[in-house]
Order: sequence, then structure tokens, then C-alpha cells
Amino acid sequence: CPRTSRRGSPCVVNFPPGGSGARTLYAFSAPSCSFCRRLEPELAKLQDVTVYTFLLPFQGRQLPQAILCSTDPAKSWQAGMLNADTSGRNSQADCPTALDRNLQLARQLGVNGTPTMFYADGTRTTGYVPGTEVERRIAAAAAVGSPVATSKAITQEKAP
Repeated sequence: CPRTSRRGSPCVVNFPPGGSGARTLYAFSAPSCSFCRRLEPELAKLQDVTVYTFLLPFQGRQLPQAILCSTDPAKSWQAGMLNADTSGRNSQADCPTALDRNLQLARQLGVNGTPTMFYADGTRTTGYVPGTEVERRIAAAAAVGSPVATSKAITQEKAP
């Protein structure tokens, strides 16, 4: 993913306020997912974290397509997930997107539900995770200083 969200990008890049965005979190999410909507405000509170969100069409293509085809996918994603504001979505949604590529990546990584988050040390969580636990895992991964693991080395962990 590029460091900025733009139309046609494979992911939505969010820079929560309050920091440099030096730490990273990779999330697979869907706009129709109730656990994802519950998680998004928690992610918005994180400090110094860049969140790369890969939208998946597990519950239909129309909504993720409309977000990725919007003028500003990150703004459209955040407005919808944090404020239930759908005005920034592109209702025509006929632009080329990376939804199929995101699905392929999700399959390669064994992602079969949303939200699923990957941390810099290669561990992951599936399902809703409280913000304090997400922060703890991000900090622990940053302390280890290891690069994001390949799909073969990723450790699956359920949310506590």
C-alpha cells in the first residue's frame, strides 16, 4: 500500500490523529461488519500508528467498491465507520479497485473473517479486540523490532 489513500489503491490508509504514524497495523475489514464498526473508534484513538485497512467484500461488493471508488477513500471509510456518514461514497462505483486482489491476499494469509489485524511481529488477532489490547500488541511488536512476517510465519491468536 502507498502511504496515502487514493482511488484504485489496494487499501485505505488511516493516520489517526496525535502522532507520527511510525508504528503500523494491517487490518482486513468490511464496511458491513458490525465488529469492524465497533473496532474502528478504538483504532482512531491509537497514537503514532498508521493503519493500513484492506477492504474485503465478504458481505457484498457494493459498499467496499463505493468506498474505494470515492474521491478520498480514507475519508469515506472513516466517515462511514465512525459517523455512519455515507455521503462521501461513490454511488456509481464503477472504477477499478483491488477488491479481488485483497480477497486473494486474505486467502493466502488465512483470513476468513473480519476484522482481522496483523501486527509488525507477525501475530494477528481475529474479531473485535479492545483498543488497550491492540495498543499493547503494537507496542510489544515495536519492542521486538521484527519485520512483518510472511504468511508462513504468522501466528494466529484469537482476541482475549
